[in-house]
Amino acid sequence: NDFKKKNDFFSSGYLMSGKSSLKYCQELKSHIEEFIEKNFNKKKYNYTLPNNKKIIEISKKLFESNESLKSNLKKIFNNKIIISDISVYRNYYFDDKNLLNEQYSNFYHCDHYLKTMFKVFIILDDVDENTGPLYFFDKKTTKKIIPKFYKSRNNYNSKLNQIFKAIKFTGKIGETLICSTTECLHKAGIPKKNKTRDIVVYNLFNYEKDDPWYFQSDLSHSLSKKIGKINI
Repeated sequence: NDFKKKNDFFSSGYLMSGKSSLKYCQELKSHIEEFIEKNFNKKKYNYTLPNNKKIIEISKKLFESNESLKSNLKKIFNNKIIISDISVYRNYYFDDKNLLNEQYSNFYHCDHYLKTMFKVFIILDDVDENTGPLYFFDKKTTKKIIPKFYKSRNNYNSKLNQIFKAIKFTGKIGETLICSTTECLHKAGIPKKNKTRDIVVYNLFNYEKDDPWYFQSDLSHSLSKKIGKINI
């Protein structure tokens, strides 16, 4: 079973990983509400919380509350992981026909880094197609897309979702996804009018293999020190 989980992740590039604590999801949502109330701007379509001590503390507790997530990470990476960054944010609707510039990673892309980086996504709402889920393609499909249908995040076939079947990260509050975002094309969905989507995203690194970029950059000296050890 351990081998299968590890093999599933490395072959497909993603793994659904249980549910995280409702309590901590709701705590983060209340901080999002408070932040937006103080900083509201009708021309903004994305609000990202500052990583202060309180947000880091709740986000860490949320991560550690998910036994399935911790078990999967242990099976895949042998405990050799570190969190370098956390983003807690809300996306709003915008008219992408009139506002053509990218607003919040809503164009398909792969993250520009070595394959030692991956992300954990925890949804802070019940998410369906109306609330702007994360869209992504698995590794095999991404490899089929890039040679013929994709040049850059600003230049790709607009009918990708029709030609290939994108995976949509929908589900109940607290549901969790591990994804190799350097190898899987992905984008943020746009919520429908009067809808929003709240999510927390963790950037993680697998240091089982040598990663000179990470250890020689500011990444290893920033948020990872504030977060401290994650218990998995």
